[in-house]
Amino acid sequence: MYSYLKRKIDSAYIFIYGHTPGNRFTSFINNITWSFIGIGISSILLFISYILLGRQLGPEQFGKYSLFISISGILSMVLLLSRDSVVIKYVPGNHDKNFRKAEISNSVYLITGFTLLVWVIFLSISGYIKSHFGNIFQIIFYSLVYSSVLAFKYLFESVIKAFGNFKVQSLSKLIEGVGIFILVAGIVFCSLHQYQYYIYGSIIIYFSMSIIFLKFIYPYLGRWNMPLFKKSLRYSINCYLAIIIGVLISNMDRIFMAKYLGFRLLGIYSVYLIASTTVISQVLVAVNNVLLPNLTEYRDYISTKKKIDKIILLSLSPLFIGVFLITFFIMFLVGKSYAINYWYIFLVSIISCIQLVASLYGQIALSSARIYQKVVKMYLYKPLLTLVLYINYMVFFRNTGLYYFFMMVFISNLFDYLIQYFVIKKYELVNNT
Repeated sequence: MYSYLKRKIDSAYIFIYGHTPGNRFTSFINNITWSFIGIGISSILLFISYILLGRQLGPEQFGKYSLFISISGILSMVLLLSRDSVVIKYVPGNHDKNFRKAEISNSVYLITGFTLLVWVIFLSISGYIKSHFGNIFQIIFYSLVYSSVLAFKYLFESVIKAFGNFKVQSLSKLIEGVGIFILVAGIVFCSLHQYQYYIYGSIIIYFSMSIIFLKFIYPYLGRWNMPLFKKSLRYSINCYLAIIIGVLISNMDRIFMAKYLGFRLLGIYSVYLIASTTVISQVLVAVNNVLLPNLTEYRDYISTKKKIDKIILLSLSPLFIGVFLITFFIMFLVGKSYAINYWYIFLVSIISCIQLVASLYGQIALSSARIYQKVVKMYLYKPLLTLVLYINYMVFFRNTGLYYFFMMVFISNLFDYLIQYFVIKKYELVNNT
């Protein structure tokens, strides 16, 4: 499978650029091939799992699951402190073992200490949360447990990615896909219709994976290094600020819908978005696994951007058609309770394509502190845009149902893409003069 996939990627490169890849890109192809193998098989398993889970839970329970995922997405990024980005930024380009050991140790100790602090705060105010948010207290509690596990999993994955150990990462994605598939199959087989069972199982899977990752990372744990922490602090704060703004805005729609539209419509909305991004998100994971470490090591931003531009130009139209058909197929399979709406499918297909392009440019921005600082400054306008969109909904569009929320996601992702594109374009023009 590896040889076949590598030949296909080589052929695609020659077709697009008209020449054989150089030594650097050959290494990139080797790594991304391993990434695609694990994530490709995992994507198929997750594809089947989400269909089964959607059918089994139904819109109401899937809406509660979606709210859980949204809160977990926010909390996991809060607990992670952007240390995964710091590791990917500084470790690949520095082969000094002591430096790597210090950077990884700092990250592990920071996340451990901060996670414990958050738990102390949560337990001390749990009575207040129960009295004011009693209907979703259980979801918040599960989300914090889940996020605590995910934060370490994400950090450990970033270390393995930074070391260029793509075979291990490919295998881990394969194990993850198989684990989730077995979990969902068990839920269906036992006729369980509560979203909590999926949460219990996924926490066990991700905790087990974190323990396995720790085996590879343990030799790199040493003492806390304050000078190194101070050196990476500015970049870390910029990343953290941008990531928290992004994750809050990207998950606010589900929290808002849970309050004003109810769990059933939230479940339908979430299934459409998941159906359109199931394959795209896995492709992005495979590419970004290799792209960001490659960029941070070689710092060849302009050449990489030109390659990405050409790939996007050739693949965007067939990509949109493919996403549209996949989304339709998934919505057909999840059952009549979710109702097929072609306008929804059209909108979420466009959103997925924009997310793909924005994510690729985002990897270029993330790899350069200079570019990323400018992106973060522009990102500060996004909360204002989001506030305007929500005010418009409350005042003018309360009766538009899900259409307005899909349009909000579209506008938000388009904003991300335009910011990254024009900041990188300006950097390109400055460096070419």
